[in-house]
Amino acid sequence: MSVMAFGAPIKDVNAARELAASLKGERSAEYVASQRRSGCVRERIFITESPMGPVQMVYREGVNAGFRLAQMLTSSNAFDKFFMESISKIAGVDITSRPPGSPAHLVYEWTSGERSRNSTMFMAPVPDATKLWSFLREVSSRPGEHTESRQAMGLCFEQIFYLHDAKMVVGYLEGPNAQGSLRKMIESTSTYDRWFVDQTAVVHGADLRTMEMKQPELLVLYDA
Repeated sequence: MSVMAFGAPIKDVNAARELAASLKGERSAEYVASQRRSGCVRERIFITESPMGPVQMVYREGVNAGFRLAQMLTSSNAFDKFFMESISKIAGVDITSRPPGSPAHLVYEWTSGERSRNSTMFMAPVPDATKLWSFLREVSSRPGEHTESRQAMGLCFEQIFYLHDAKMVVGYLEGPNAQGSLRKMIESTSTYDRWFVDQTAVVHGADLRTMEMKQPELLVLYDA
């Protein structure tokens, strides 16, 4: 199994919601068949507001996740063509004609050994990637504290992806309290959580304590 995650500004929020409604409604059987053909076992699609406008975030897990999604760009299957046309409308640009950029890299993962259907995602800028690498090295050297923190936040699974071209990170979180996890960490008085929030300000150039935490809207939830 492999994973991929990415986020990008979108032009048409209504088109995104219309596509999600069709995937859950009249085209649900075609959507499920497409996911099975591609070997996808888990997909989440969110939209949220950001300083750059509306953003769509996607998480996908399966057999050759990135390669299979790329195959859809040139697929002759009727549903795949409909899906790519819909994505182009949402993005405001024909994605089938755009040159591929650098793939997002999974740069950090933590798990309790469990998974949850309850999930959330976020995006954040990384002006200087060297600060991100230094931060993640320190996080990786404190596994006990990090595990205690994430379990207290109500999480069981965490992955961080770095988008080289955009100089952003995309985070994917699962757990019974995934939606409230970041707020819980910000309000925490534990030494580790306070250090963690301080370091995110260094990496992202923004203090989480002063930011308005908007919950992303879940559009698509698929599990094989």
